[in-house]
Amino acid sequence: GSVSSVMFSPNGPDHLLVSSWDSTVRFYDVAANEKKCKFDHRAPVPDFCFSPDGRHAFSGELDTSVRQCVITTVS
Repeated sequence: GSVSSVMFSPNGPDHLLVSSWDSTVRFYDVAANEKKCKFDHRAPVPDFCFSPDGRHAFSGELDTSVRQCVITTVS
């Protein structure tokens, strides 16, 4: 699916979150060049934000729901 939003974590430039029109949010470790986790949603996800500590993300879906994702940096 097409990417709708991209943002680096407030914890550092190695952690990247990507939302998509395919109803997913993916969390990447850029330094390790790997996807750490994927969050499936019920509807496309046009945008999201990180919590100030970078441990959670909040995603807004096109069906008007908001979901909280717990970000994990451990494989």
